[in-house]
Amino acid sequence: MPLLVDLIVEVPAQPAHIFSDATQLQQVVLNMVLNARDAMPDGGELTLHVAREYTEPDYPRALLQVSEMGTGITAKNQSRIFEPFFTTKAPGKGTGLGLSMVKQIVDEHEGDIELHSEIGRGSRFTISFPALPEVAPAPSPDPPPRLTRDHGGEVVLLAEDDSQVRGILAGELETLGCVVIQAKDGHNSSSVTIPIGIRLNSCSLTSACRIKVGWIACGL
Repeated sequence: MPLLVDLIVEVPAQPAHIFSDATQLQQVVLNMVLNARDAMPDGGELTLHVAREYTEPDYPRALLQVSEMGTGITAKNQSRIFEPFFTTKAPGKGTGLGLSMVKQIVDEHEGDIELHSEIGRGSRFTISFPALPEVAPAPSPDPPPRLTRDHGGEVVLLAEDDSQVRGILAGELETLGCVVIQAKDGHNSSSVTIPIGIRLNSCSLTSACRIKVGWIACGL
């Protein structure tokens, strides 16, 4: 956009979905925006407004309005505005095919396009398409269960051969108030000394250690 043109985009909180060819719809928006820009040689506001409305019950429509604050279009020219090769631009500035192509694409999508314009006050093109039924937003997935410190003091035997992983796991368990006894692997865990008077509440093992030391947890 030129520096003198302010682009304003207004979209609803709930998207208005339509069944369309994305490339053709981009061509519609591009042609409408370029025409609106050219209609404001002295600058102004160019507004894209998207909305969803019900002209009839159970028949939603998706609306795209392109408004500008340009010179306006005379009633005589409005009646011809969608004709191929018709243009109000200076020679060499336009082919007259932009709006005719927009009209063709809108028709192919079973849509409508209307023009409201006043001399000296600008123009507003309103395009409407059949909208798809509203789709309820998918519920947010439940967060993964997180351990909480309901009561502290549990004693956990942690067997993990990777020292970095073992350190991280031990730190997490300790923040929950657990007393962690670490073993570097399954064989080592079988020789870990449990202080007298300490009752082992649980045994945390990697899958590689589980077979080797599973019977130890039962015996402690």
